[in-house]
Amino acid sequence: MPEGLDQQKSFELFRGNSKDITIVTFDELLAKLKQIHEFLASHAPEAGRASIMHGLETKVLRLQDGLNALYEHSESRSGSIRKATSKLLPGVDGSSVMVTMGKLSILKHGFDRVRLQTPPYPVAFDESGEHTVNVQTLDEFIAEAEKAIADADAVLTAQMRSKL
Repeated sequence: MPEGLDQQKSFELFRGNSKDITIVTFDELLAKLKQIHEFLASHAPEAGRASIMHGLETKVLRLQDGLNALYEHSESRSGSIRKATSKLLPGVDGSSVMVTMGKLSILKHGFDRVRLQTPPYPVAFDESGEHTVNVQTLDEFIAEAEKAIADADAVLTAQMRSKL
């Protein structure tokens, strides 16, 4: 920045008369960068959690797609009626695949509730399979989602090996 009053006036006149360009001093640029840094740093925990959530939800979608690939899908038509059928591929354990799909489904519902910021967040079914297990905080949800995703990934990997 110009130091003297005369230099500052001259600089501001020059800057004001420059058309179609913006003249910024290094000091002004540094001040703007510090503001941006301060803003990003103050929102870093939220941004970090959002990034983790996005990654976990993407893993769930990939797992669901992989489990869906363990089925052979066919479609037939009879006039205006369409009939779709799905049949497990040979060597695939249908019971473990269906249970895993159910677990991922309840976890997906949990992601929806997290996005809506409406606790409790469902993460799994209890041992009986009749009731959902819920958590109250986002950190708990992330921890439980990571476990559920690891379990589902193990099932998918085992079933892919069986299919081969």
